[in-house]
Amino acid sequence: MSYFSMSRLTHIDVKWVNVHKGNAEFLHVSHANPYFELIIVTEGPIYLQVEQEKLTLQSGECYLLAPWEFHSGWKEIRDTAGFYWIQFAADPMLRLVEETMFPAQALQWSRFTDKDLRTGNDALIDYLLLPRKSTPVFLYALLGFAEKLHDEMANPRGYSRYRANINLMQITELLAESLLAQNHMDSSVPASYLTYRKTVNYIEEYYSHELSRDRMETSLGKTYEYICQVFKKHSSMSITAYMHQLRIQRAKYLFDNTHRTITEIALEVGYQDAFYFTRIFKKYEGVPPTHYRLKT
Repeated sequence: MSYFSMSRLTHIDVKWVNVHKGNAEFLHVSHANPYFELIIVTEGPIYLQVEQEKLTLQSGECYLLAPWEFHSGWKEIRDTAGFYWIQFAADPMLRLVEETMFPAQALQWSRFTDKDLRTGNDALIDYLLLPRKSTPVFLYALLGFAEKLHDEMANPRGYSRYRANINLMQITELLAESLLAQNHMDSSVPASYLTYRKTVNYIEEYYSHELSRDRMETSLGKTYEYICQVFKKHSSMSITAYMHQLRIQRAKYLFDNTHRTITEIALEVGYQDAFYFTRIFKKYEGVPPTHYRLKT
């Protein structure tokens, strides 16, 4: 089975939407366009040929076409048979994933927790997994959003394009959630992940102060050992290392945007000793603060 993976940060832009009924401009008429195209069957069967593959789509089924894929009807359909078609651009592009079974890694919280860190790498982004061909569990809700989307594009007013994009995002979410439900995936968040999030928030609030063991236990309601264990599990670093990263991140901003001395900046970000600050700064940035300031 084929899937498309869509980054959480993907920008979706609806280009064209319409409702097709009957055989006009469908049977044996080839289409290809530079956008992704989502087909939602309102009444089937729809006999759709994609490249060399002949498909029979029943009422409620959805099919997602990649850009420039040739498609047409390969057999006559009833005059009442029809479907929504929604063309949209996506940046970054959706990526086609070929799998023989539902990917086990579709929902793994621990894979994507780096995005929770202020110093994290945005290249590691969680994604929605969209089936190429599916019968959504939440069909009526999905059709409702498709109808709203069609209305926004057919009768534009105010911020119609903005609302159209929101409706399409709702549709993609329902497709992804349906896939999880159909494959009995547990989408609940692990309790340790919630503790991790609270810990990240606490460190980011108080990184310029001493991170007291007692204060952390009182604030987070867990033992310090457990807090450290959970943070290490989800971030692959220690609390102290993340604290240093945040301090250095703030120090770099101050070097770039102020004329304060190294000692003043060290004190502001949480280091009482300017020499120790210099050593930590060089450890994380590869150069001492004086060299960094000269470069910027």
